[in-house]
Amino acid sequence: SITPDFKIEARFPLILTMVASALIFSSGLPLLLPIGFAGLLITFWVDKYLFLRYYSKPPAISVQFSEQVISILKIINL
Repeated sequence: SITPDFKIEARFPLILTMVASALIFSSGLPLLLPIGFAGLLITFWVDKYLFLRYYSKPPAISVQFSEQVISILKIINL
């Protein structure tokens, strides 16, 4: 059986959206910080399980992709 590829380019926007939503709206609703943390924790464990048991080995990620994600996180943190 052929296993599907792990689409990291689809996972990063979801994670960045969770982080941005929690940080932007947490000043008005502080409960979003633990909810966002729980969402990230669940996402981490589900992705880890699926990566180990279901997905095929992903291709290597370029350094440029990681640097773009870090720069987006810096902009969100402003």
